[in-house]
Amino acid sequence: MSGRPPALVVLLGALGFASNATPALAGCAPKIFDSAKFTVCAFDPRHDDIRLFLSGPDDKPYGSLAALAAALRTKGQSLVFAMNAGMFREDLSPVGLYVENRKKLHDADNRGGATNFHMKPNGVFWVGDEVAGIAETSRFLAAAAARRPSRPAIAPSPFSQESRTKVP
Repeated sequence: MSGRPPALVVLLGALGFASNATPALAGCAPKIFDSAKFTVCAFDPRHDDIRLFLSGPDDKPYGSLAALAAALRTKGQSLVFAMNAGMFREDLSPVGLYVENRKKLHDADNRGGATNFHMKPNGVFWVGDEVAGIAETSRFLAAAAARRPSRPAIAPSPFSQESRTKVP
């Protein structure tokens, strides 16, 4: 293991990293693809703690990255990196698959349709023990049926190519 402290990746309905020690620095860099600008951040699930955060101890959704950051500060932690990690209804409940702390809080919706959420192919971002990846939704669901859920999982999100990491 490296000498850097583990980071906490938050999928809050946010994706981010926090640490109660010196925060790990996200390996982020600007990228351009087909004239579109992106910031790409790389983390290592063997060293960084990747998590989903939907609701606080009061079972109310955080609703914003600022609210999540404030809640983590009360625990002596700070965000290193965070992003929205899915699609949500007006009441901030997840629209698709949502697994937090190995508990499935919402089932996958693998129906087709004209909306962004139902565009095919779509996929699941998943985190297992020291590994993370993206898999096409129906493939992920078939593989996951035989075992307990991965730690965080969110789905579906349109994508054009699967990650090179194997399905959990």
